[in-house]
Formats: sequence, structure tokens, C-alpha cells
Amino acid sequence: MEEATKHEKQAGGEARLRPLLPEMKSSRRKDGAGRGLGHLGKAADNSAEFHGLFSAQFLQRYAELFEALAQPVQHVALLNSLTDVNDCDEMGLESFYRHGTISCLRHPQPPDSYPPPPDCPYTQLRQFYWMDFASVLPPLLLAPQPHHAVLEMCAAPGGMSLVLAQQLLKRVPAQQPQQSSAGAVGLSTGLLEQLALQEQQQQQPLQDQDQEQPEQQPELEQERLAEAPQLDSVQQPTEVHVADSSTSEQQQQQQAPAADAEDRPSSSDAGSDGEDDAATGSTPSSAGYASGAQQPGRLVCNEMDPNRRQRLSAVLAAYLPGSLRRRVRCTGQDAAKHWATFEAGMYDRVLLDAPCSSERHVVQQAVQAGGVVPASSWSKERCQQLAAQQLKMLLGGLRALKPGGRLVYCTSSLAEVENDAVVHKALQQQQQQQQQQGGEVRVVAVDEWGLEGVEELSGGQRTKYGLLCLPDKQGWGPLYVALLEKTSG
Repeated sequence: MEEATKHEKQAGGEARLRPLLPEMKSSRRKDGAGRGLGHLGKAADNSAEFHGLFSAQFLQRYAELFEALAQPVQHVALLNSLTDVNDCDEMGLESFYRHGTISCLRHPQPPDSYPPPPDCPYTQLRQFYWMDFASVLPPLLLAPQPHHAVLEMCAAPGGMSLVLAQQLLKRVPAQQPQQSSAGAVGLSTGLLEQLALQEQQQQQPLQDQDQEQPEQQPELEQERLAEAPQLDSVQQPTEVHVADSSTSEQQQQQQAPAADAEDRPSSSDAGSDGEDDAATGSTPSSAGYASGAQQPGRLVCNEMDPNRRQRLSAVLAAYLPGSLRRRVRCTGQDAAKHWATFEAGMYDRVLLDAPCSSERHVVQQAVQAGGVVPASSWSKERCQQLAAQQLKMLLGGLRALKPGGRLVYCTSSLAEVENDAVVHKALQQQQQQQQQQGGEVRVVAVDEWGLEGVEELSGGQRTKYGLLCLPDKQGWGPLYVALLEKTSG
């Protein structure tokens, strides 16, 4: 009887879905968008497999979810608490969410376009960063402390990196000028002027050491200042988000750098073992700190793909003061191998925003293509392959944790096989190898997260191990997030 009821609900959801594609095709198709896919035959179209899988997973909810996935991504303005913020009222932004050093604003109504953020007049750093609010949640959950070593395993495009950096670097060491008590989201004017002077004296952009081409930085700066595109391909003016090569959104993002969709394509096999320090090209030193004193924290932003890593570096350079960039490193390691092999037990906090199937990109491409879901963009087999890669990365991230450390695992996928199933397998393998891994691992329940109201604001629904934020509730996501902790053993 239960199986029959489930089948009836699935059939009802599929029936509601049928008229959606033609309607959205006529309302969203612009200037022949989707041309170039007409040669795809039935064998290359995985739309039936796509809708079948998610109709079974979400039942009657799937029709509304599909329609929400096809809409433009909404964004909040993540304030840059490491610089002065004074132009948000003039842009019509209103307070949306605040927790600790993190503040998010948004437009009362989604605008037709998201304008480039203004620069701080003192430091020339960007004042805020456009991003999906759901993407603020994973780095916020880690809550790094001033002395923590923090690793972001797959860091591009950079929005989550900025949330981590603001939590980790916001507190100024005692030997530096103190923060202004009057500035709720910024630094004192005196400190800003000092940082501006330091910028002039020690300006050195983040750049991949493998390239050693400082003359290319002006081109990146011109790219950073490019005008933002329209709403359905929202961009940060400081970065190119390299989406899945099969999506039309990638071409739009390359034309206007730095959107933060945080939805990840599958990772490229190409990569580099190079790394660059954010300011000096070397690992941050402990100079200036008394013997036995607690050293300041550090942030490692890893991105294997060279192009994405270069753009990640440009984002960090556009938002972080030069005096703090020395505590940030961009690396190009293989996230599935390096950390478990060479840096086990080295980090207090780890963020893994894993490469995934990014169904929102797939849906938006399908709408533009008249309903076609190319097999090259999405398939059940590809989801399984990504899940195997995600598991390796997650196990590597757990190995990199110190006892007592915490890891956030997140994806932009709807597929259970890439979300709870990956966490479940990781817990099983970790339990089998706990003596070698240096401690047990537990899932931190949502009730223990300590982020009041964020579950409702993000439109999240609880899963076995975490939270799945879906856009049919509040417009954010999709994003799956789970918080794990390595016990002291």
C-alpha cells in the first residue's frame, strides 16, 4: 500500500511538471538561447532520467522545485567587515542577517541586475560581495577562532573564502591599532588609513607561483572592474566563476567576472601543486609574537584548477587588506590526495565545498534548450562518479583535522547519493579506521549548530545528517550541508 501511494504521488508530480517546460521556454528564452543543442538526438537527452530520479525523491514537491530551480539565483550582499562600509544605504540595501562578524544585506525586491560593489575610499577594497545566502551557511558553521588553522579544500570562486577570512582575520592582534567601538561592521578610520599606506608599500597580488607573471595582474584588475551582467547570470565584478563547461551560464560569467554561485562543476584532472602566499609568497611567520604566545590563525584556500585558482586569488586581493593577506595562502593541490598524505592532523577547521552535479545549472540549461538535458551535463552514472570523488575528498579532509576539529561538507547537488550517502560512507570508513585516523568522528546535529533562525531563512529541510536548502522555500540554494567533528579519541 505504501509503495502504491508513493507511485501515485510521483505520477501526480510528473503530471504537474509536464506543462512547465513549454511555459518557461517561452518566458525565458531570449534571442534564440539554446541554439547549438538542436543536433542532440534522443540518445543524448537524459531529461527522462533526470525527472524520474528527482520526481521519485521529492514526489509532489518536485514540480514547484523544478520551477524554482529555473529562476535566476537570488543574492545577498556579504559586507566586507575588513574595510569601511558606507554606501549600502544609497544602494537601497536592507539588513537581512547578522551573526558575529558576518553581516548580509539584500534588496527588498530582487533587482533586474546586481551592480558592482563600490570600493572603500581608504583602501580601495570592495565593500561587499554578492552571493547566494545559502552559501554563507557552510563557512559560518565552522566559526574559526583567531588562532585556528583553517583549510578550504575547493575554494573557488571565493565567496566562502571571504566568509572564513572575515571570521578568522577580523580580530586585530594587540600590537596593532584597536578596532573602533563605533564601527559595527568596519575598522576605525585610523586603521583604515594605516592599511591603505601598507597597501601602497607592500602591495603584491595573490598569484600562482607556477605562472610567475606579475605583468598579468593589471589585466585581472580590468577584469575585476567589469560591469556586472543581468540577474540570470549574476556576477561579482572581481571574479570569473568557471561553471561546468557544458552550461551556457559559463560563457556569460566569463564575460563579467566574479559571480558567486558556489555551485561547482566536476573537478578537472588538470592541476598544479603550486601555491602562493597572499602577500609575500611564503608561509606566514610568527615574527613579532612573544615566545609562547598564541600565534594568529591562517587560512589555506586550495583550488586545483589553475584558471579558477587565479581568479580566486584576484577575489582575495580585491577584498583583503595587504597586511592580512600574508595569513592567507592559495594552493593548487589535489584535494583527494594531498591533505591526507602530507598534512594529516594539521587543521582546526576544514571546509569542503565538493565538486558536484549542480542541478540548478542543469535545469537552467534545460529550460534554455527546450527541455533537453544533455547526457554530457548530467547522468546517474556521473552522479555516482562524483560521489566516489567526494568521498575521497571528505576522508582526506577528516584526516587533515586535528582531534577536536570540525569539518563542513557541502554540495550544490540535489542527489542523495552526493549528500547524505557520502557522509554515511565516510562515517563507516572512519569507524573502521579510527585507530589509524586519530579519533572518532561524529555528526553535529542541526540543533547544536547555534545559528538561530538560519534554518528558516535559508529554507532548509533536515536530512539524516544535515540540512538541504532548496529554492522553492526561500529562493536560496540548492545547498546541502553537514557538520562533522573529530573527537579527541
